[in-house]
Amino acid sequence: MDAMGFSLAKTLSLLLDPLTAGLGVLLVAWAVFRRRPRLSRTLVFLAGAGLGALGSGPVAERLVAPLERAYPRPAARTRAEAAVVLGGAVDLQHSTADRVELYHRAERVLEGIRLWREGRVRVIVFSGGSGDPDLPDASEAELMAVVARQMGVPDDAIWLQPRSRTTAEDAAYTVPLLRKRGIRRFFLVTTAMDMPRAVGCFRKAGADPIPFPVDYRVTPPGRGWRRWVPQVSTLALAREAIHEYVGYAVYWVTGRI
Repeated sequence: MDAMGFSLAKTLSLLLDPLTAGLGVLLVAWAVFRRRPRLSRTLVFLAGAGLGALGSGPVAERLVAPLERAYPRPAARTRAEAAVVLGGAVDLQHSTADRVELYHRAERVLEGIRLWREGRVRVIVFSGGSGDPDLPDASEAELMAVVARQMGVPDDAIWLQPRSRTTAEDAAYTVPLLRKRGIRRFFLVTTAMDMPRAVGCFRKAGADPIPFPVDYRVTPPGRGWRRWVPQVSTLALAREAIHEYVGYAVYWVTGRI
């Protein structure tokens, strides 16, 4: 993805972020309080109600579920030549060459390794450079490979694509690598919420991946009355979903999918 598209996605995600938008509404409410007290109170109510709704489980589930359910996981008997594992699971700021720190999205790395251990693929392709401007030379692919080696995967079963910063670049750089090595049939392993955009990018690059979604967050939906109570963690989940919708829209507009 070029610099313009990358910047556009980041800017729109920031502007549409619930916390950023909520803070903006509150600032407007404060600015007009003396002249328009009724409008000010209305804005405060709307900001609170909006953030409260997005922090509620059922609302967040309505945002996330369509993304997660777009592609079901293939049957257990399904085989492929490779598993392409996309980056996004490594905490680059706190990882070292011999101690890798993983986020909650670690399941994508572990599932890629499991596919190899079960004999469903012969190689794992770790894809990802660094999307962190403070660590431009870091490589998620190399750090994910460290985890794989520690779990018994041999070097000859690990391929690296360490250049990409975005999902679009994952596809642009990984598909030629697969073609060069004769790989046509492969699992695409990434978070279920991210899968629609990832599949779109790889298809745009001319590949036909087998979606292998992992790290489900709301499928199946939660139970109990407590999920109706707004929580910071649920608001963060809603933010991820909004970010994903914005990213998909930007990718579509800029021709990445």
